[in-house]
Amino acid sequence: MFLPMKKGKKKLNKNRSRSASQNGLGKSTLVPQKWALLGLLLLINLLAYSNSFTTGWHFDDLSNIVNNRDVHLKDLSGTSLHSAVTTKIAGTRPIAYLTFALNYYFSGPDIVPYHLVNFTIHLINAILVYALVVMLAERWHPEIARSQLRVFSLLVAALWSTSPLQTQAVTYIVQRMTSLAALFFLLSTLCYIRWRSSEQPAERWGYLAGCLLCAILAFATKENAFILPAILLVYEIYCIKGFQQLRSRARFIGLLAFATLGLIVFGIHHYRVIERIQDDYTGRDFSMGERVLTEFRVVVFHLSQLLLPLPSRLSLHHEFDKSRSILVPPTTLLSLLLILGCSGAAIFWKKKWPLVSFFIVWFFLTLVIESSILPLELIFEHRVYLPSIGFFAVLLSPLVYRAKLSITLGRFSLPIMVASLAICLSVWMTYERNKVWQDDTTLWLDALEKYPSSFRIQNNLATAHTQSGRMDLAESAFRESIRLNPRGIEARVNLAILCLNVLWVQDVDSKDVKDPYVFFNLGVIYAKEGNLARATESYRFALNQKPDYAEAYFNLGLVYLRTQDYANARNCFGAFLKMWEGDQNDRLVKDAQNYVAQLSNSR
Repeated sequence: MFLPMKKGKKKLNKNRSRSASQNGLGKSTLVPQKWALLGLLLLINLLAYSNSFTTGWHFDDLSNIVNNRDVHLKDLSGTSLHSAVTTKIAGTRPIAYLTFALNYYFSGPDIVPYHLVNFTIHLINAILVYALVVMLAERWHPEIARSQLRVFSLLVAALWSTSPLQTQAVTYIVQRMTSLAALFFLLSTLCYIRWRSSEQPAERWGYLAGCLLCAILAFATKENAFILPAILLVYEIYCIKGFQQLRSRARFIGLLAFATLGLIVFGIHHYRVIERIQDDYTGRDFSMGERVLTEFRVVVFHLSQLLLPLPSRLSLHHEFDKSRSILVPPTTLLSLLLILGCSGAAIFWKKKWPLVSFFIVWFFLTLVIESSILPLELIFEHRVYLPSIGFFAVLLSPLVYRAKLSITLGRFSLPIMVASLAICLSVWMTYERNKVWQDDTTLWLDALEKYPSSFRIQNNLATAHTQSGRMDLAESAFRESIRLNPRGIEARVNLAILCLNVLWVQDVDSKDVKDPYVFFNLGVIYAKEGNLARATESYRFALNQKPDYAEAYFNLGLVYLRTQDYANARNCFGAFLKMWEGDQNDRLVKDAQNYVAQLSNSR
């Protein structure tokens, strides 16, 4: 643990020594020490993720990258890059999709470079976490030797970066959105802190520009970064010491408060938050109130995962029962009380233990956007990637606040040894967790071990078996999914496609179907069976829900050809050619052009 310097003459000598080290001795002690610590950070992360670089594509990787033609760049022209970042699927995350597009341009579908980029982003984040903790610890604890604060910051960064929970943001390619947004978020925060502390005009302008640029990049990578101004506002408040500083910082506090409010208003308008809340909750099996109540338990569950990240507690998919009221289940109220207690502790400890207090606020504040009223899935582990920095800083804070033994780089106390052992265990658990990410089958089999009664997991496992050619196992898993959820539509359609047996979908009520892709698959099945009337109906339903569904227009045109309705067939192929946003040399495009030409000549 770290020993604060004693008052009096010795303190003066210590301060002189520290000042000397910054001027001259730092080149032979502090600088090599810093690089040694960062080298150690690189080594432990390489060990933790050494088996992750050949793991496969998973789940949302397919729709966002593998099957997303818009990010399959063939050149670096302005038109191609613009198409990659403005496609509908890119939505409000153009920077993330730009990196996917550049990845594809340089390496095609080879997955290893994607993993290398994800790992590099994560490693940079580990260094930024180290820098952030050092910067704040030195500001709020100048009485502790810098070398000791660096060891503390290294332990925080190491434990954070090697936590098995982070694999979902690192090994899962598409969640580069999360890690890259965190990178820009941290850079913006660091630039802001340096801007506020620098006295050189040129430096100040540089840091301010860096802060604003990184903030914009973070906002354009993932929406959870919009909480950044609130974090900077909290930092300003924590730097106030006395009425004089309150007056000097009042302008910045007011500016940040205004920026936070303005960003909230902009986000609500730009992302149509109110409309999305109204529309998207209709497709969920929980209400807004139920989600908010459930998130209290989810947050506490994430805290327990961070504290005890056993393999048996980690999963890509968690079956989390919703909270129906503050008392159902009773853990809802208990979770709320725990969160309120932590919030109260942060307020109470602000003056005495500012580092702990700030990072408690950091944890809960950076969770707000994804863990409150938005109609998102209830739980995903990657959501704690940025917030968990606060958790590990608080967890290791006794190394700063409960100092009883001095520490140097050559002599470690028992708490440091315990923390180092925890990091070694974390590296091992992350390595083991990455084995689960090898392919879709291993990933969903792992999830099934944790939640054997989940029809969603059974359906996803069946799809994985289908893709790997294990059709007998796929059929069995689809049937089990249907048994667990008899009213489920997706598994029925998938099984029908697998077996090419229309009997599996004859009792599906079209009113229950909310997915245009399900209707598209139904159309394929009915057309295969020769039931062209039902096929036409299914494709029409798909187009009602997704008017720009080009492939549905093409297949519907084929159905009209079979029924000799040539006028509608020509219209469908024409609509397909207008809607199609993919490769113009695609076989479907050429076929549609030929059909239109033939049908036009036959009139």
